[in-house]
Amino acid sequence: MRLSGLIARRYLVSRSNRNAVNIITGISLLGFAVGSFALIVILSALNGFEGLLFDVYNDFNPDLKVAAIEGKVFTPDSGAVARIRKLQGVAYMGLTLEDNAVLQAGNQQVICTLKGTDSNFLRYSGVGKHLMQGGSLNPYPEISGVILGEGIEYRLGINPAAQDIRISAIVPRRESVSIVNPEINKLPLLHTGTMRMDDEINNRYAIVPLDYAERLFDRYDERSSMEVFMKPGASLEQVRESIQAELGPGFQLQDRREQNKALLHMFRTEKWATFAILCFVLAVISFNLTGALSMLVIEKKSDIHTLHILGATPSTLSAVFLKEGMLISGIGAMAGMALGALLVLLQQHIGFIRMDSAIVPYYPVALRLSDLFLVGGVTLVMGLLSALYPALQIKKHL
Repeated sequence: MRLSGLIARRYLVSRSNRNAVNIITGISLLGFAVGSFALIVILSALNGFEGLLFDVYNDFNPDLKVAAIEGKVFTPDSGAVARIRKLQGVAYMGLTLEDNAVLQAGNQQVICTLKGTDSNFLRYSGVGKHLMQGGSLNPYPEISGVILGEGIEYRLGINPAAQDIRISAIVPRRESVSIVNPEINKLPLLHTGTMRMDDEINNRYAIVPLDYAERLFDRYDERSSMEVFMKPGASLEQVRESIQAELGPGFQLQDRREQNKALLHMFRTEKWATFAILCFVLAVISFNLTGALSMLVIEKKSDIHTLHILGATPSTLSAVFLKEGMLISGIGAMAGMALGALLVLLQQHIGFIRMDSAIVPYYPVALRLSDLFLVGGVTLVMGLLSALYPALQIKKHL
């Protein structure tokens, strides 16, 4: 086995004449380098966007969200709420009330989701990091404040630099019996802040005080969910089990990944679809390697015959060209991955590719060790498969 490796390395590095075999081999090596470089860079970019979006959603979503399995609201038990808030590991547990409403500013109207919560939500969540201005939910005793998503603010035609803009929230009254002309609840709000997060949050959510949501929706004793924020280092599973035991089987608990299950599935699907497409391109490139090794077998026909006379078995001679293929693919892959990893690390730490008018100033990337092993493994397997046909043709030349 060592002999086959030595001969394969000799064939790779000792060619001095520029014939067709050398050129095709060089193209094959370059193709594997470019393919592995593209895989590392694109996978890292997808990882970066995935991490960025989940960081944004994690700033908005709690560590644990508790909601009723049936119905969109429930009446919380005050004793259970008090005991949950005292659980070890719980930094804050807030009750929320959210529903759809129409926001009106002048002649502009927007349908959105009003999230009623207390001011501690802004303290324990990461929403405060994404506020472009202000952020008070109770600016004055006589009127409640509202924090608008940037997309809602834009569609309402509100100037971000303007102060004390009054808007109204409108919903049908719960006891209204007329479908055509229902009675409505219309309560005033003061625009006190704007949050810039993901587009879905920006275009969907507006945050208001909990007591305001109670009056608007006529739900004084009902809540949509409990939102639990953990202390650093606390056991999420332990707290989850304690809350589930406290509330019983009528409630479902979701951690942050479960709350963003659809988004996670979308990113996983996009990543693997992109990976499959690039692997297909790499497979096409690998046909160059099959052609180069087939021509090398013909070129080294006399060497093969001589080695066979000297005692080399057909399996040893086949191993020479298998290892030749793996050397070409391996060197190309290592060069491409090294260059790709260097580019990604430079972007991570220096950020030379900028993103204007975005959540972050630089294009997000994240290099993962698993991606390096995955790309390296795929290129080596393709190199082995590309060399398989030429290696099996050795017996015809003996």
